[in-house]
Amino acid sequence: GRVMMLQPWDKGMVGTTLRYPYEIRDEHAYFDDIDNVAIGKDLMAMASQIVEARKADFDPSKFHDRYEDALVDLIERKKAGLPAEARKPVTGGPGVIDFMEALKRSLAQSGKSGKPTSAKAPPAKAKGKKKIEGQREMLLPITGKKAAAAKDEKKPAATTGRKAG
Repeated sequence: GRVMMLQPWDKGMVGTTLRYPYEIRDEHAYFDDIDNVAIGKDLMAMASQIVEARKADFDPSKFHDRYEDALVDLIERKKAGLPAEARKPVTGGPGVIDFMEALKRSLAQSGKSGKPTSAKAPPAKAKGKKKIEGQREMLLPITGKKAAAAKDEKKPAATTGRKAG
């Protein structure tokens, strides 16, 4: 359950979710790890061109919440006593994308051919994990394939026999 504050509002009431202190993080917890990097004028110009080419008025009626639809469909199927639909297999993504090339292609498609110089960013520094008191469950480690393989090598073989007694 959630702690809520109820307020009268016009002809109804508004419920506001109140947060526990451990759910609230200081903004520094999010932004301290971001390095101060000087962005070149060419990259800023390219980004400005893309934003300018893609901007439009926001019309919320054009967006459809597929998650809500699937959830309502699941609830209706359960109420009708029907079995849940089998999960559809998730297909793999397109793989690694070169963002600079994608940006250049995007600009070329929009008819604005800016030729920014290729500026390579310095290699990213390894970031350490931050420990924030009371947020243990929010900071779960994410391991890659190498870490998982190393962990499997260290793990002793599991026994399938039962203990006597």
